Amino acid sequence: YAARYSDALGHFQEAYRIKPHPLVRVNIANCYEKLDRPLDAIENFEAFLRANDGSAAQRDEVRLALKELVNRVGTLKFDVEPEGARILIDERDERRAPVTEPVHITTGRHRVTVALEGYETALRVIDVKAGETERVRVELTRVPGSEVVAHTPPAETAPAEAEPVAEAAE
Repeated sequence: YAARYSDALGHFQEAYRIKPHPLVRVNIANCYEKLDRPLDAIENFEAFLRANDGSAAQRDEVRLALKELVNRVGTLKFDVEPEGARILIDERDERRAPVTEPVHITTGRHRVTVALEGYETALRVIDVKAGETERVRVELTRVPGSEVVAHTPPAETAPAEAEPVAEAAE
């Protein structure tokens, strides 16, 4: 079942690459929907609607499909310190703090790992509900003994006087 939709998806993507047409985006979106990839399906349905192509009935059908798909998506908002921390969602979607834009994600349980060298890694398990926004607040704690030591430049000293060079005996 999934293999058939995956194969079809590949063919539709190739067809779109060769000759981009908004209606092909609907076929791509339908494959993504069947493969339980609602975010990709939404992106392609929305691209079809933005192209302002297709019949009124097709556009209505796409709008209806979008309403259904929205029920399979939620949002994460991140507040992570320090900046530069690596945020890994479900072991595959990587970002760096700060993440200022909301992250759309499928509903259900997700694993968020936040890590940065010199800090303890934090793990959060987040349950995302349809149409809701979950806030992920993480402030990493420094690993004991990894404190940053401020570098103090050496005190200025007068240049050392040059030692006299012995002249070579002739």
